[in-house]
Amino acid sequence: MLLPSRGAPLIVFALALAALPLVLPNAYYADVAVRVAINATVAIALNLFIGYTGQISLGHTAFFGLGAYGSAILSVRFDWPPALALMASAAAIGVFAYGLARVILRLEGNYLAMATLGVGVIASIALANETGLTRGPRRYVGAGF
Repeated sequence: MLLPSRGAPLIVFALALAALPLVLPNAYYADVAVRVAINATVAIALNLFIGYTGQISLGHTAFFGLGAYGSAILSVRFDWPPALALMASAAAIGVFAYGLARVILRLEGNYLAMATLGVGVIASIALANETGLTRGPRRYVGAGF
């Protein structure tokens, strides 16, 4: 009897996700599915950190926001293909997060929570005040970025 490998369910899941745009009735459902997948990824990552290690992270969304800004800027301002911009931004933020985690994860308890909160606040302030690259907190008006 053939037993499935440990990666078989992941392969089946990836194939189902790849076929999803072919069976959805319109772009609205595809947009909702993408948003659900993005938010589920963030929730799963936070669950891994909080649930399995018992540590508290209050700045987890900083990396989510930096990755989103990075891929949007690469796509809109530098005309990168969106999939490539997403992968490049995720890789760059992953390296940044790894380097930051090597320092911050030496802390424990309330100190770790405050350090991660600081990372989130710093990222929020930096993205809001970087008007040259992100146009700051202004709302999108008209065509162009």
